Amino acid sequence: AFSLPRQMHVALAVYDAAGRTVATLVDAVRPAGVSEVFWDGKTAAGNPVASGIYFYRLKTSERVLTKKMLLLE
Repeated sequence: AFSLPRQMHVALAVYDAAGRTVATLVDAVRPAGVSEVFWDGKTAAGNPVASGIYFYRLKTSERVLTKKMLLLE
């Protein structure tokens, strides 16, 4: 979940430990307020990924946030 102070373009993607894009979850203009996005543990092609450490990157016109997450199957 993330919160936006006003409507803006948001890009949210998941990366593997090597920095390769696994899936793009959001690449669109979102309204102000709280938004929730779920990742189903699959690549953009729909293939399941292995358990492990992944990173997500949330980018708006005002800031970029990168965090680590752990996927357990």
